[in-house]
Formats: sequence, C-alpha cells, structure tokens
Amino acid sequence: MVFLLTGSAAMGAIKAKDLLVNIYADYKKANYDGAIKKINLLRKSKKFRPQAYYWRGLCYARKQEYDNATRDFKTALRFKAKFKDIYYEYGQALYAVNDIRKERQAFTLSAKRKYKFNSSLYYIGFLSQNLEEYSVAKKYYKRLLR
Repeated sequence: MVFLLTGSAAMGAIKAKDLLVNIYADYKKANYDGAIKKINLLRKSKKFRPQAYYWRGLCYARKQEYDNATRDFKTALRFKAKFKDIYYEYGQALYAVNDIRKERQAFTLSAKRKYKFNSSLYYIGFLSQNLEEYSVAKKYYKRLLR
C-alpha cells in the first residue's frame, strides 16, 4: 500500500489495481465495511479518486446509508467518474433521501445513457407525477409504453 501513496507512478498503478480487485471482492461478498476501508486508501491517489468515490457510494448505498451514498456519488461525478450506472445509482440514493428534483435529473441522465432505460423512464414519470407536473409525467409514461 505504501507504493500507492509514495512510490513510483508505475508501481502505484499496479498496487492501485490490486486494491481495486480487493475492493470489488469485498463488495461482491457484501463486506462493505472492509471495502470502504480499502477505498479510503484508494482515495489518496488522484488518479483513482473518481473510482474511489463511486465505489464508496455503492457501498454506502448497499448499507442503506443514503446520505453518505449521495455525497460520494456527487463527489465522484465532480471528479468526472465515467461509470455507465452512476446516474442510476445516484438517482436511487437520492430517491431514498427524497430529493425529488435531483433524483429526476439523475434518472434523466441515466435514460440518456441508455442505462436501465425503462426503469429510468418510469422513475422520471413517477417523480414528475409527484411534483404535480402531469404533462411531463404523461410524456414519460407514454415513452415507457412504446
């Protein structure tokens, strides 16, 4: 781990990739606390910061700590994380904390990326209906039915 923080760039990249493998293994085993501890080491590397915040957001979401999850997804996006599912996952976390306007925006971006397209359309329609924007809700429900 020392190489990740202080060693050469090549050695740091190798150690970071090993760390990512270990994080993914912990995540798949639902060892979210273990993954978060490793992710906190990964965050120290500028190169891997977007991945670190994304993975930590996923872990917090699975632990149902949605305030932490939304914070980390937002930070990952600020660092230009490029994961296909990030807007959908962010929308799910925002849904849990009931931030309707932001979650609708996240699901809209998810639909634009064609990630879980039908589910994203449903959420956009449902959230628009909750915001009493019935014409918008109807538009998305119709798209969903096509």
